[in-house]
Amino acid sequence: ADQYGYYDIVTKAAERLSPGCSGAVRDSLEEASKKILKASSIADAVQRMNVCVATVPSYIDSLEILKEDVMMAVGFTFADYDMDAYPPGPDLGMYKACQIFQNDKLSPLKKLGKFFH
Repeated sequence: ADQYGYYDIVTKAAERLSPGCSGAVRDSLEEASKKILKASSIADAVQRMNVCVATVPSYIDSLEILKEDVMMAVGFTFADYDMDAYPPGPDLGMYKACQIFQNDKLSPLKKLGKFFH
């Protein structure tokens, strides 16, 4: 079985709910990944996401682990939102998440911060 097959379903649901969402999420995460890895420290990267540094788990001891965990959390959250994506509408978590990632006025790291709040 394809271990990522469900994420294809999640991607299609996000696209139906908010056309352009999957591309916006992908592009934002690619840029955010680069910015996380270029940060001067874990605290710097987390602060740029407007997330409280004290909430970062102690096992995150490198920028690479931070990046991996952030990307994983976004994927898991979208998968969770897909469970509640019916009936489609603007009150759904997935729709609201799509709108965050489709907001061109926010930097990629700010999008992540808003997504996690």
